[in-house]
Amino acid sequence: MLCMRYFGTDGIRDDADALLKSGAPYFLGKALSAACGKVVVARDVRTSSAAIERMLTRGMLEGEAQVCPAGVLPTPALAYAAQAHDARFAVMITASHNAPNFNGLKVFSRRGQKLSSREEEALDDAICTLAAGEALTEEFSQTLAADCSSLKDTSHRVCVLKDVQSDYLSRVISLFPRFDGMRVTLDAAHGCMARLATRAFEALGVQVSAINDDRDGGKVNVDCGSTHMGAILAATPAGEMGFAFDGDGDRVL
Repeated sequence: MLCMRYFGTDGIRDDADALLKSGAPYFLGKALSAACGKVVVARDVRTSSAAIERMLTRGMLEGEAQVCPAGVLPTPALAYAAQAHDARFAVMITASHNAPNFNGLKVFSRRGQKLSSREEEALDDAICTLAAGEALTEEFSQTLAADCSSLKDTSHRVCVLKDVQSDYLSRVISLFPRFDGMRVTLDAAHGCMARLATRAFEALGVQVSAINDDRDGGKVNVDCGSTHMGAILAATPAGEMGFAFDGDGDRVL
């Protein structure tokens, strides 16, 4: 595997301010737009995620991609949406289990799966080429992260996806039998699974006690969730089950 500048073991990830200053989301958007097709985009609850989404969208709209924002979603819900809406790509804006000051971008195929190493290498090469040919000033980086409404003749290529979270929840519930009478404790890590995991368990008849069950970009993963198990261990009564999620909901312990 070649040494890549932007992609790591799980997508692109960095300090959020550094990510925005580098213009990486913008160049990724331009690289994805070269393939045309539909790109579904979702984000986690971090305070920097909206700006990164705007920068990514700006890059895609300068090409030929159709951009389909889906709002705040857990990563598994985005993977499901990629399949359900026959997307060419799907991009999740998240730093997963990391602290609130980090952020990143995960790219999925239309099958809702991570890209192959070869596909990531090709995208990384494209981003490097674009970045080398277009030096970004700090002022221009700020412009890229601002509202995209100033771009002309692009509104027909933006299709907001509605009810993705509800559709995903219905799909998850359909996969399980009922668990009437069972008691569980949930730690949602102030992330994308907040409220949503509780709804899923309760719909299956489970009695839920939830902690860190509000979406808060300043608290996501801080001393809670799957990387800080002390909280769920303290909250779960002896003899019962507890589930701890991470910020974007793609891991649970």
